[in-house]
Amino acid sequence: WYLGANDLEMPLASPQDGGCFDGLMPHRLNRNQGAESILALQLANCAISALPKSAEVVAGPELAVA
Repeated sequence: WYLGANDLEMPLASPQDGGCFDGLMPHRLNRNQGAESILALQLANCAISALPKSAEVVAGPELAVA
């Protein structure tokens, strides 16, 4: 979802700098980058990383990571 598998098909997270936009609006990104969004991205990444590798079989390797 953070990397673009969302309703707008636009990435919210930036792997280059670790930033994360605040969310999706009806037709565009909310381009603010608050601390809460960055923390949510990091927590999601930790949770996904803790999933067993079998999640890749269900979601596919490109969707099994945040």
